[in-house]
Amino acid sequence: MPILWRPLAYYRELLARDIAWRSALVPVVLWMLLTVLTSTVQALRNNAVAASALQSIGGPEVPAGLSVLVSVLASLLGIAVAFWLPTITILVIAVVRGAEGRRVLECSAVACWSQIPWGIASLIWVAALLELEPLDVSGVGVSEFATAMQAYQENMRRTPTMLTFNLMGSFAGLWLIGLLCGALRAVARLSVGGAWTVGFLAGGFFVVLPWAVQRFSLF
Repeated sequence: MPILWRPLAYYRELLARDIAWRSALVPVVLWMLLTVLTSTVQALRNNAVAASALQSIGGPEVPAGLSVLVSVLASLLGIAVAFWLPTITILVIAVVRGAEGRRVLECSAVACWSQIPWGIASLIWVAALLELEPLDVSGVGVSEFATAMQAYQENMRRTPTMLTFNLMGSFAGLWLIGLLCGALRAVARLSVGGAWTVGFLAGGFFVVLPWAVQRFSLF
């Protein structure tokens, strides 16, 4: 997609044509599907670890439906923070400057093509490359299992592989913010300095801050 290497020129070409909502929404829907699939696969794999550990101590079976639902809802919340909230912010700025809101939404939706490579890489990594260690339940009873599973998941998030994975996801989020600010400049004719200012503020609040909170809450 040309938007990935010459976004401003692509936006100008897009604005010269009529709005095509179907093609604009394709990357948004595709990104959401990839995110839901990744979350589902990860939840199912975590559920398999828990089921195996529970079986070894004579515990009950673990229903997979609830964990999958929670994981999917959390991933959709992540998309809301990474895309919808910055888009609404940029939309407000553009409308205040007299730009057409529909054009801002169209350009913002097209910017989601930047997230498709990361979405595919995340799905492949979670499904095929991520190695999950078995849960050690030595001396753990059924009543203490939930605490042991929570500690296991926290330790997994602290591994260098997971920390690097989350950092790369944040870089993808910053790329999206940059493209959204490019849309703001193209549609609302914002100055270069203004676009950079919005980008720094939006990137810091919607990407860097959530990453930092998650990162430092683990230690």
